[in-house]
Amino acid sequence: MGEVHVGRVYDDARPQDGNRVLVDGLWPRGVSKADAHLGEWLKTVAPSPELRRWFGHSADKFAEFGRRYRAELAAPVRAEAVMHLKQMAQAGKLTILTATRNPECSHAAVLADLLAQGQDPDASPEGGDPACWLHLVCTNCGAVAESDPPTTCTRCQAEISG
Repeated sequence: MGEVHVGRVYDDARPQDGNRVLVDGLWPRGVSKADAHLGEWLKTVAPSPELRRWFGHSADKFAEFGRRYRAELAAPVRAEAVMHLKQMAQAGKLTILTATRNPECSHAAVLADLLAQGQDPDASPEGGDPACWLHLVCTNCGAVAESDPPTTCTRCQAEISG
């Protein structure tokens, strides 16, 4: 496995960055695509808007955010994107970029940790059973419910049956 680093998209590109991949769902303000020097923009791996809003980049919620985000990454489209990142990391240096002010307390850090550990997206870092969160994930769009037990997805309005 190659080196995996986390950085800000606003930072200047460096030769030691290797392949630079933006993992945010929205394009960062004030950055042109040419100035970003990206190999790829992989927005399918970004956390859902609901999870991002709930987290609010609060360090107190980071552990729980990491668990919920890993549950989201188990959805097929996102798991495929994580596998793509793993392949890039195996090919050489990879820098996962985000626009957040504190990348060490962000989804990019969770992704980097996941890639460094070589785990499956639905594997828990504490070694617990990842299926315990599965009942919170909308099978239609992959959003994670904020209430337990969930009834209706806040993103796509589909019924969530736990």
